[in-house]
This record gives sequence, structure tokens and C-alpha cells, in this order.
Amino acid sequence: MSKKMKIVVTVPKEMEGLSVEMVIDENIKELMVQIVENNKVESTLHEEKPMHLLIKDRKCEHIIQINSIKWIKGDNQYCIIYMANRNLLVSKNMLAIQQLLPEGRFVRIHKSYIVNMDYATIRKGNFLYVDREPIPIGRGYKKNIK
Repeated sequence: MSKKMKIVVTVPKEMEGLSVEMVIDENIKELMVQIVENNKVESTLHEEKPMHLLIKDRKCEHIIQINSIKWIKGDNQYCIIYMANRNLLVSKNMLAIQQLLPEGRFVRIHKSYIVNMDYATIRKGNFLYVDREPIPIGRGYKKNIK
């Protein structure tokens, strides 16, 4: 039984005119992209980040929808995950949490803050507002906000 799927390939203008070839391999579980330029092949594996996070707590495991995370505030070995419907204190540091999140959508804007840019509403001075909450932007992190 075969599944139909739509694959959209977006390339920069300077790569216009490249041909796209699709090869089906039953043994491959991830999307493999091969870029052929001047007979040189560059391969990358695309591993999709999960839609949910499983965060272990002292007594239970919390299943968190990634879409519901507004921002994360770190404090040494702990983080508070601010979500649409609740907040959760977890015993993980910022780097450990950041590695679980999809890049581009979640941006480190301060040594103590990661923001889901889908919830960002206003940038004013050295603050990024998520809903009505001002989140400070660190000097070294301004370049991360696009």
C-alpha cells in the first residue's frame, strides 16, 4: 500500500534551474536531501523534531505540546516553561531544553530566555513582548531576532 505525499522544494534564486529527483528507498526512515552541484554531492539527513516534549518531573512525566510553549526562563539548573494554559518548573538547564526545540521558531534572546517567535507581538527597545509580558533582549543575542 503506497501513501501519497506532497514534497515542496524551495531553493534560493541562485539555485534556480536545478533538477529535483525523487528516489524511493524502503530502508530510509528520514528525509535525505542530496544537493548536486558541479558533480559534487552534499548529503544531509533531515530529522524532524517532535511535536511534543516529554519532561520528567520528580513524580511524573509531563507531555507538553511544543506549540503551547510561549517562552522559557532559565535559572541555573532549572527552567520555567511558560505555556498558554500553565507554567511548569523543570530541573533541566537552558541548553538541554533548547536542544529539544525546533530551530528558527524558538530563539534564544537572552542568557536566561528562549522565546517562541509565534507568540512574539512587539519589539520595543531592548524588550520583546510575548503577549503583554516584556522579555529582555541581551546585547549578544540581538542578532538572533529576525
